[in-house]
Amino acid sequence: MRIHMPVLVTVAALALAAAGSAMVAPAARADPTPPCYGASCNGKDPESMGCAGSNAFTVASFNIDYGVVTISLRYSDWCHANWAVATVHNQVPADGGEFWVQNQNGNSAYYGFDTLSDYGNYWTNMVNGVPLARACVTDDVSFPGTEPPDPGCTGWR
Repeated sequence: MRIHMPVLVTVAALALAAAGSAMVAPAARADPTPPCYGASCNGKDPESMGCAGSNAFTVASFNIDYGVVTISLRYSDWCHANWAVATVHNQVPADGGEFWVQNQNGNSAYYGFDTLSDYGNYWTNMVNGVPLARACVTDDVSFPGTEPPDPGCTGWR
């Protein structure tokens, strides 16, 4: 039986390529360990812990004070934690409200509204993001008429 030279060269090249790729396979790379995870993130700052990085996203949001402030529920998939963010789009009246994040395990973190006075982002500390969570706010401008004012919240997410 005769084997044609082009077939023999092709078979030899494939064998060498397969053997060579097995010898120089790249090492597996693991993602870095998060600085906290779930319940161990309770009460910690998402920015300083690194949980607010590129892996974090807004789960839900709504506007208050006639669109002057947006309240958002943020989540980090890396840290499995939630926190609330108030984004101020215009000068805020000092009406004494607050915003917070809470989860269905009863963990919560608050931020006083009377300290919001200028443009920018303000955020709470984190809560365990494994159970469902929501972001809430209460202030006299958006929720008048009751003492204390009724809160506005995102849904449980």
